[in-house]
Amino acid sequence: MFDHLYFPKKHVGSFRSPTHPSFDLQELEQALRLADVEAARSQRILSTAAWLKRQSDVLRAHKEVLTEEIPSNLSTKLCIAAINREFIITQKLLNEKIKSAKEKGGLAFDHLIHQPIDGPYPEMKNSQAGVIETAIDAAESWLFDFMRRNNDDVKNNEYQSITELTVGFNRFYSLQKIFNDMWNSALYLDYYIAEGEKNRVWMPFDPKLAEWTAAWKARDEAIFFSKTMQFAASWKKKSPRERRALSHRTVLDVNINRWDKSKIGIPACISSIPSRYLAEMAGFSRTYVEYFMNDKLPNTKNISLTDLNRAFHVIHDIADCLSTSVSGDLIQSWSCVANYSFEVEKNFLSSALKKCMSIDTDKACEIIEFLTFKPKLRGEKGHRGLWSAPIVQVPSTNGILLLLPSLAIGDPFRRVEAWMEKGGLDDSLKGTQRGLKFENTIRNNLHNAILGNNILVNSYSNNKSIPKSRNCDEEIDYMFSIGKKVFIAEIKFFLNPADAFEKYLHHEKLCAAASQAKRKADYLSKHRDIVKMHLGLTDHDLENGIFIPIVINNCSYGFGLDIDGCVVTDYRFLQLCLKDGAIVIGAAIDRFKNAQVDHVFDLYRSQIEAENNFPAILINPEVIMRYVRRVDWYQSAFPSADGRIAVQIPYLRDFEEEDLARYESAKEFLASL
Repeated sequence: MFDHLYFPKKHVGSFRSPTHPSFDLQELEQALRLADVEAARSQRILSTAAWLKRQSDVLRAHKEVLTEEIPSNLSTKLCIAAINREFIITQKLLNEKIKSAKEKGGLAFDHLIHQPIDGPYPEMKNSQAGVIETAIDAAESWLFDFMRRNNDDVKNNEYQSITELTVGFNRFYSLQKIFNDMWNSALYLDYYIAEGEKNRVWMPFDPKLAEWTAAWKARDEAIFFSKTMQFAASWKKKSPRERRALSHRTVLDVNINRWDKSKIGIPACISSIPSRYLAEMAGFSRTYVEYFMNDKLPNTKNISLTDLNRAFHVIHDIADCLSTSVSGDLIQSWSCVANYSFEVEKNFLSSALKKCMSIDTDKACEIIEFLTFKPKLRGEKGHRGLWSAPIVQVPSTNGILLLLPSLAIGDPFRRVEAWMEKGGLDDSLKGTQRGLKFENTIRNNLHNAILGNNILVNSYSNNKSIPKSRNCDEEIDYMFSIGKKVFIAEIKFFLNPADAFEKYLHHEKLCAAASQAKRKADYLSKHRDIVKMHLGLTDHDLENGIFIPIVINNCSYGFGLDIDGCVVTDYRFLQLCLKDGAIVIGAAIDRFKNAQVDHVFDLYRSQIEAENNFPAILINPEVIMRYVRRVDWYQSAFPSADGRIAVQIPYLRDFEEEDLARYESAKEFLASL
């Protein structure tokens, strides 16, 4: 799946991007030859680069029209106001789409929440998440450009139409971001512009990787939201008093004229819907991040992920209070900009965090600093932009702006992973104390799963790693056996990749991990005394033994792949497979009856079946394939300087066939309760 992506990173620096004014197509062509990139792929890259250069040249010419010298403080407010307004509008459009889809019989949650909404041009459409992601990522360039400008304020009437400025800047930076993303996708994920029958189409050369990427993301969302829905069901059974006992202080009302008069306290908890913070923390309990939530982040003085998430939701509640004063009307004046930019005083936010979280001023200020956006520096690690830093400082003032979409619809998992990376818990975790803690936890969980499985009567495990020594030339992270099969595991801690370049690097890491696991399995197959001693096996146990390399990853990306004879699996799935011969891969929940019907999938019913079925059950597992089967593509029109092109976008269809039959069966059962 990854072979066609080959492009050595060392050659990237030998040419400029086609979005750069000084791009030279011949430099790129020479770099592709030196990198020994396959001829057909080179042609796809070159034709895409030529198209992007034409678009970028036209776009730069349009930027010259936007000549207004707006001071950085006003431009910063205009940027955040534009995005907050766009979010409010797209949220309304999405709610209408979801309502319409439900009326037509839509069922699957992951299908409903990603309904494509109409864009500003004919036949242009995208999911709300896609629209807002582009806007937020583009805003980072907008802020970077204008934060360096003169801060002297001027009279508002010296500017041209605020509406025209907002639309102009938003369009320019959005297209600039789209073109940069297209180039990175062409270079690292082999996207290209194909000549279709009616028009040109932007699409991946191999759709399979994009389809699996959509499936991996859908699975992560399903795992997270299944736990939040279970928590919501239990919340509904509780009395308001019991709910209040679980809840935390937050900002209930904001007085923009007298910040000190804003209301802070524990919500009344009359609603049957739990707070976002409590639901999110329940969701994290089924993911690997739960092992790190309460640890102090290495790059901070005294902040944990839990601290950041508590503060994040207090800030979200403040933004929600401010959002009640706007409805999505056009931004036509600077007073509108002020309303949509959600500006608060930094001292107010510090005071609110202190009261809500029972922390001191220093910790509140450190949290605010951590969650404040700053333009990315070259080589900086842990920078995921506005999605994980929803606070924007107004230059030369004590005011700060709150970015509503980052707070309201940002992926919780992606956000916390960004905090982990910025805080010092990243892919280099292996070998550190926290890395060892993670590995030990995984080993213990897998070891206990095998011990507690009454079916696996002839299976062995050891919850200790094997260090590299004079008796063993390799460091072995984990080893277990099922009958005659011995599994040699390489445990990896990789953060989920966000963009094209990160995905390319992730592919490289997975391939390197698979190579390591294969090398270690080969070594142990020739040094079986180490295996016998570690697992307590005999010569008879290992007679005709098969040594199988696997990579155990902490995240879904790459899960289920077979890389040159080495399986990549997810630790959660492997633990379930070793714990029992059947696993739950889906559920139907009746929120009103507080009832649930699980979809159980059989893996094996005996030791012999388990031995025969492993590692096949780890390759293309049903927990992923049930999403892969539902991935489809729709086309969205995209206006370009030389004619409209179609953009292919993956999405999840609603339930079909087997899934629909299971739903109907579960529905009948729930109705009978």
